Amino acid sequence: MSPEKGLIQISKDDLKLDNDPYENIENDSPLSNMINLEEDFKLNHKACTFELPIIAIVATDGCFGYYSTPMHFEFHLLNSLMQSNVEEEFKNKLIDELGRVSGDDFSLSLTSIQTIEFLKFKGIV
Repeated sequence: MSPEKGLIQISKDDLKLDNDPYENIENDSPLSNMINLEEDFKLNHKACTFELPIIAIVATDGCFGYYSTPMHFEFHLLNSLMQSNVEEEFKNKLIDELGRVSGDDFSLSLTSIQTIEFLKFKGIV
């Protein structure tokens, strides 16, 4: 996330249609590459370099696909974070919000990556 761009998508979905992420909001394309027993699949990867600290989020379309735009998902993610005092509270608020819009059709993993120098600066270690 950056102040200028908000959350930044670094991956590209394997879609049958050649939609960009914004086109896919209006014209939801089926996936073209997924793990299953009937067809071959491939695991994609991408190497990225970031300034630390970062928070990395991996989310299925069940997390953001039910919102009108990616910015709505970003708002609810950040709103849940800002209204929380501890990690468990953030997790519960986010689960409640995502469950409200998508039922049980979502998976999300979130991790923070920091340097020891940053943690020392913050007085954490």
